[in-house]
Amino acid sequence: MDLLSQARILGPAGETQAVAGKVLLYFSAGWCPDCVAFGPEITKAHGELKDQVTVVYVPSETAQEEVTKAHTDNNWGAWPTVAVGDPAVAGLKKLFGVCANKEMQGLGLTERKAGLPGLVLLGAGGEVLCGPVDGSGEALEQVKQKL
Repeated sequence: MDLLSQARILGPAGETQAVAGKVLLYFSAGWCPDCVAFGPEITKAHGELKDQVTVVYVPSETAQEEVTKAHTDNNWGAWPTVAVGDPAVAGLKKLFGVCANKEMQGLGLTERKAGLPGLVLLGAGGEVLCGPVDGSGEALEQVKQKL
């Protein structure tokens, strides 16, 4: 997928990181109560599936420090993150129609396909294998079936 291949993706220590193979885009934010509640499920799934798919966090935070704080405060997984402010963040949200209600106007969206937390599973060639879906245990099962 062009947007993802051109994105500035940061690893757990803030280093630029390349992503290859199947990717699970995880649209989320530390200020989102549903995202905080879903955090343990996606973190557990990340641990179970890390050899099959790379989880990439697509943030709705407005500063990279907020992303780090959210991951630390909530004991979320140390997965790669599309850098806050990178054009790919807005591009991915528009492409898949996944964002918070309060982001819709700024993105020019009149409807969403999923809110936060949201998941989209991409194949190694960038094709959509599953999603967009709202993040839930049921959605994670759908993702696992597509791997």
